[in-house]
Amino acid sequence: MLHMARRYLLLFALLVALPVCGDAPFSKGLLFRVQFDNETPSYLFGTMHSDHPDVVRIPAVVKQAFDDSRVLVLETSLDPENLVVAMALMVSEEQQDLQSLLGESVYRRCLAAAEDAGIAEPALPYFRPWALAMLFSVPSFENGRFLDWVLYQAAQERGKQVQTLESAQEQLAGLSDLSLEDQLALLEDALNNRPELPMFFRKLKAAYLERDLGALVSLSREGYQQQDAGRIARLEEALIYARNRRMSDRLDDLLSGGGRFVAVGALHLPGNQGLLALLQSKGFRVDRVY
Repeated sequence: MLHMARRYLLLFALLVALPVCGDAPFSKGLLFRVQFDNETPSYLFGTMHSDHPDVVRIPAVVKQAFDDSRVLVLETSLDPENLVVAMALMVSEEQQDLQSLLGESVYRRCLAAAEDAGIAEPALPYFRPWALAMLFSVPSFENGRFLDWVLYQAAQERGKQVQTLESAQEQLAGLSDLSLEDQLALLEDALNNRPELPMFFRKLKAAYLERDLGALVSLSREGYQQQDAGRIARLEEALIYARNRRMSDRLDDLLSGGGRFVAVGALHLPGNQGLLALLQSKGFRVDRVY
């Protein structure tokens, strides 16, 4: 169960990679210097939750920024206790009649996806629909040592302080608070998109390695173009924009004095409602480094 809980952190940002409307500011780059007046600079680094060797290979300029920082700031804690909390939020004490909720055909596809994800059929009715959607959107991993985890371990080895921007409850609230109708639609979307997952993640990885945040945003639109506009707007607000506002408010305090290396999913960075624009609006100078 702990292994399954860790999987939610691997691609949470990619699961909620919903459209960013309009021309997105900060559409290029992964590492940005964030500085208030003449204070020691901090750095904001966009990660991809992947264990692919090309992704976890940290470029020299990023490593230097990490080495120069006193504190690592992550989206949420990677401690085992936090992962157990996340797992508990994904399941319910009461069974749900997924077969009736989804219909026979979709339920059969759900069973097949659950088997691939290592979820036994008797356990399936206890998982909340949003949690199944998330787990079915995760590709296979080689070792689970994704980029955020590599940074976290490096910080621990070097005695750096580690701070976080959200609790597991806060990070998953946008999903758990969705209506049952929206959760079921999200689950069906995940099932529909499963055959394209390998190709989708190859495209995401290529865009990430090109440091092309605009391309990441465009790719994130692909699976949602035909979906209900109202549902997309609700998901955007709950899963992206509300989280960005909360994280930027907390960074406003955490960045005081500088010396922080902040690592968050790359899709939190661009756009008028992205973290970089929000921090800029609070008076921080934001410069692309890499």
